[in-house]
Formats: sequence, C-alpha cells, structure tokens
Amino acid sequence: MESTEVYSVAERTVLMQTAARAIHDNPLVGVGAGNFPWRASYYLYYANSPVRGNNVHQVLLSVWADLGFIGLMIFVLAMLLGLEAVYQRIRARDGDVVGRSVLLAGFIALTIAGLFEHYPYTLLPTQTLWWGMLAIAMQSGGEKQETPQPVIA
Repeated sequence: MESTEVYSVAERTVLMQTAARAIHDNPLVGVGAGNFPWRASYYLYYANSPVRGNNVHQVLLSVWADLGFIGLMIFVLAMLLGLEAVYQRIRARDGDVVGRSVLLAGFIALTIAGLFEHYPYTLLPTQTLWWGMLAIAMQSGGEKQETPQPVIA
C-alpha cells in the first residue's frame, strides 16, 4: 500500500496530464468554466485510472483547461494590469502605501500558492479574498480631507 504523499503526488501528476489532454482537445475556449473535474472524470474513466476527476492543483493550468487560451490570456492580463495599477499607486504615494503594500503582498502570496494548489481559483471565498485584495489595493486614495477642528465656545 502506498503512502498518502506518494498517492497525492501521483494524483496531481495524472490530473496535470489530464488537463494537458483537455487543453489539447479544446485549446481556444476550454471545457467550460468549472467543468474540468467532470471532463477529467470522463478521460480517467476511459483510461481505467484509479484517480477520480478533480481540479488541477495549479491555477494557470486550471484556468487554461476551463477557459481555453482566450480565457487564460484575459485572466493573466487582468492580473498584470491590476498589479501595474497597484504598483503605480504605491509609487505615487497615493493613499495608504503600507496598506496597499500589505494587500499586494497578500495577492502575490495567494498567486504563489496557486502554483501548487487550486483553491485561489476554484473556491468562492478564496477567489473573493484573492481578487478583493487586488481590487482594494487598486482603489484611489481619494482627496486628503482635513480633520475637523473642535469648536471651542
């Protein structure tokens, strides 16, 4: 009997190969948003694999399999434009630079985690956190308002 770690690595490898097959079969538009686990089940069943359909444990590969090359380019472009917007706001010292930097670091951390896991892409709470951090960091700092002085009678 193999260990859990060995099975996990083998399963991830099989799912990555299955994603490559799905990408090959549907390169431009993918298998549809959120449909890869179902499509993987189909491929794995006919290959007599003990692995069950699941999400690919790599965000970019998962996006490519689900949404195709077009969706992948839109996804990557949204990330790059968002990162550029935050970087410009930090350089311009627009608003809370430390807060923006922390949000940017969180977004980058979840992006790095997405290289080894699918949660930043497949789970709604994590999607909201991931993209929400970038969206909040991109917001304008607004006009600086003076603190109202107390009126002394």
